[in-house]
Amino acid sequence: MVDRHLQLLFRQSERFMGQLIDNRGWRTRRPLSVETRTFWSTALGAVLLVRAGANGSVTDLDLAGALTVHDAPEHG
Repeated sequence: MVDRHLQLLFRQSERFMGQLIDNRGWRTRRPLSVETRTFWSTALGAVLLVRAGANGSVTDLDLAGALTVHDAPEHG
């Protein structure tokens, strides 16, 4: 049951992010499916760690550092 709900979350998030990226002219350095799974794995993982008693809080999360969505062409 959990796996089905996660897959639904990933699919819907991928569709939403795809539309947002297209509308804004953004790019990703990884496939969109990887970006959405990375986003949710990072966000949910942080919450689970805090709830399990890890030091820190959800606000310590560096979500921007985990994603590769950008608005400028790559240089190099």
